[in-house]
Amino acid sequence: MPNLLALTAGLSARPALFPLFCMAASDVLRAKTNAELLYFVENPAQYERELVAAARQELRRRQRETAASGAASTAVGTQVAAFTEEAPSPNSGANSGANPGAGGRWLAGAALLLALGGAGWLWQRGSAAQQQATDKATAAANRPGRLLPDSLKLETAVSAPLPASDPDQDADRQLALVPAAERAQASAQALRQFRGLSLRFWRAQNPTAYLVGQAARPHSAQVLLAQLGLAQGQWTELNRGLAYSYAFPPVMADQVARMRAIASIQRRTLTELQSTQERTVARELGDVPLVLTPATQQEQAEARRLLAPLQRYVAPMSVRLKG
Repeated sequence: MPNLLALTAGLSARPALFPLFCMAASDVLRAKTNAELLYFVENPAQYERELVAAARQELRRRQRETAASGAASTAVGTQVAAFTEEAPSPNSGANSGANPGAGGRWLAGAALLLALGGAGWLWQRGSAAQQQATDKATAAANRPGRLLPDSLKLETAVSAPLPASDPDQDADRQLALVPAAERAQASAQALRQFRGLSLRFWRAQNPTAYLVGQAARPHSAQVLLAQLGLAQGQWTELNRGLAYSYAFPPVMADQVARMRAIASIQRRTLTELQSTQERTVARELGDVPLVLTPATQQEQAEARRLLAPLQRYVAPMSVRLKG
């Protein structure tokens, strides 16, 4: 019986392969065209001897039927007749004992390739159908006038606005409090440095004063935490500038010393408020007012006293400031 696997493997461009396995050998050959049968006969080295002989026998049968009916084309009949004579098989003669198991191994490999190819074709077809169904569902859901459930979800974000202030104006007013004779004595570099430190100071002091005043009132814990972090960052910028040494005249040096002392107090106060708020959030206590400790309240009173000369003219400090 002709080997069906070899038959189907040799005709990759022929009709679908899978129905052939359900047919008898004679039915398979009869389903082939003359050109397909001639392909077997013209390439005997690629197929088993039995398959080539069966193809030649089918061609003979068709030649006899065609001759009886007289309806065959002269060209086709001539071509069929040329290959109905027995031809030496590639497995006969000197080649018959060269490699007796080569044909079986070749057929096994062809069968494996066919099986893998068929499985891959079925999987690809199923995946394409599933993707097509998904695309249709997505297109229907996204058509105009229709909203997906996820598009209706609202996301919340913490907003931490601080009241507007004008630190540039505050810095200019503080510089104006320095006596005119001292400003004239100071170099241009010293005046720029002093105003730069003053600007950083007011950028931190203004929001801190607001937050300390708001702590005792009902507020959003998340919002206040974000605002406290912003104010702490401003004090960090001032301390970076205060890390250097400056050659300022007496009044300017006095004001820089006050800014340094106030920065230390305010950073401790903000740290206390941050710790309290973090515990409030962790315990899910809600938005509750904060109460400053007595020690912190005393430090805030000291900060207000130190701040006064930076807002209006008074005599320079004669006491030693604690770092």
